[in-house]
Amino acid sequence: MSRTREKNSSATARQTLLSLPPAMVEPFREQFPLPEKFATADPPGTKLGSGGGLIHLLHADWQALGQPGNFADWIVSAPKLAILAGGQSRRLPAYAATGKVLTPLPALRWGLGQRVDGTLLDFMEPEFDRVLSAAGPHYPVMVCSGDVLLHLPKKIPTLPQADILGLGMWVAPESATDFGVFFTRRDSPENLEFFLQKPSPEKIREISAEHL
Repeated sequence: MSRTREKNSSATARQTLLSLPPAMVEPFREQFPLPEKFATADPPGTKLGSGGGLIHLLHADWQALGQPGNFADWIVSAPKLAILAGGQSRRLPAYAATGKVLTPLPALRWGLGQRVDGTLLDFMEPEFDRVLSAAGPHYPVMVCSGDVLLHLPKKIPTLPQADILGLGMWVAPESATDFGVFFTRRDSPENLEFFLQKPSPEKIREISAEHL
């Protein structure tokens, strides 16, 4: 990881926050000082889950920056990209220590501006920046999984305003069973009906009779 990176124009107003495995936090902080990026890990001996991990990540960053103002006001003061990547990496154990978000990826054919030592994070940030830009100031925090790369269309459609907006990708039940899955009613696909964490392919097919 001993390399320098050029800041792009979209990164100057947006901060990336990462929840990483404990062993990777200090090396990452040495490579990427505040305020451009911030990394922390869940407190030892705890199981915060995604929701608790997100709050811990935001609060730890706020503290590291010197507690600039009221916490709630600080959250909405500038866009933030929060990537939860502190899992055990059971499907890719070779990257358990670094976190899957730092998995090295080869440059894609005909890709512009890529690095030969690029990581999954390098591919994620430009795509998620496009979402944050399209969403506008209504959405101050984008929360992402550290092991999924979404290939977005060249033109992002108009995003509706809501308290929470979910973005996902269509996959077969056999792939969806390894992740969290959104379900919407077929007669109102714009509204989230419920969410299941790693449901079995059989359960997904059963629910799909009335849901997308």
